[in-house]
Amino acid sequence: MPKKKVGVKKRTRKVAITAKGKVRNMEFDELHDYVFQRVLISNGPSIRQIAGSSRQSAGSNRRAAEAFIALKTIAAIKVYYDKSLSVNNYIFHKSWNKNILYISLITAPNKNHPVVAYAHLDEPYIYMVRPFGKDKGQVGLDQFENLLDAEFRDRLTPVEYYGLYLLFSESTRQRKLEMIFDDRHSLLKCKNIRPCQAKLKAIQMDPKLKTATARQATAIKWQEFYERQSIKMIETYFELLDEREYAVAYAFLKSGGTGKKGGKQVPRLDTFFVSSKAIIGHLQIFISIYQFMYKLVDRFRESVS
Repeated sequence: MPKKKVGVKKRTRKVAITAKGKVRNMEFDELHDYVFQRVLISNGPSIRQIAGSSRQSAGSNRRAAEAFIALKTIAAIKVYYDKSLSVNNYIFHKSWNKNILYISLITAPNKNHPVVAYAHLDEPYIYMVRPFGKDKGQVGLDQFENLLDAEFRDRLTPVEYYGLYLLFSESTRQRKLEMIFDDRHSLLKCKNIRPCQAKLKAIQMDPKLKTATARQATAIKWQEFYERQSIKMIETYFELLDEREYAVAYAFLKSGGTGKKGGKQVPRLDTFFVSSKAIIGHLQIFISIYQFMYKLVDRFRESVS
């Protein structure tokens, strides 16, 4: 693994872990080691050595290394985080360094709080990045922000910045999927779209639609229309975040006026969706996540330049 820069004066900020596993104030180094959990997975041989001999193809060796890392990370999650968690899925990500493998794992029931781990092929360790969240074994956004304080900008390595980026990127991806496919707050369901509900009520009262079949066919047509509208609204919101237009994105959510994008007025989401407090709350967290994620991107680029 790349070593941290030497000659940097040790500076600390107090942060600590409560009895319930939540983080309060402890020193920077303690917080760092809590977030980046180092786990010994081999008593001696490196991952590259375990994966196979040089007589095997590079592809076979890499697949063997990935299988070994995945197996050990799944086991470590139960030991170091929560033994009740089960891993539903995992994926290896493109790495900026061919000797370092990054994996993200989706757990149940905490599917919105993925675990990221990475390993250098020439070491016998994996490094697990604690999930972002407020529950036991997770770390709040404010504590992650402590790690990125300008005072400590030289204390994290490119390996760690990239691991953090993947953690928040995967958390964002999972949260987006939940918004679309979880019936409790799917933004594509007519029950969560104000104008769609109003249209369905109007259809039931329309004297021109004399049969239940006619009313149902008309209702389906309008539900599909508002589903497309909802998709456009969501796409606009995340386009604003991708463009780092955070103030406009907030206005798009719930400000007193409409926001502007490209000189055009942008409608507000809180007047489009019902149960807006819950739904808009789910959307608003993305602003903070995106701000932090792009800060990680900038720091990573600085660290490898």
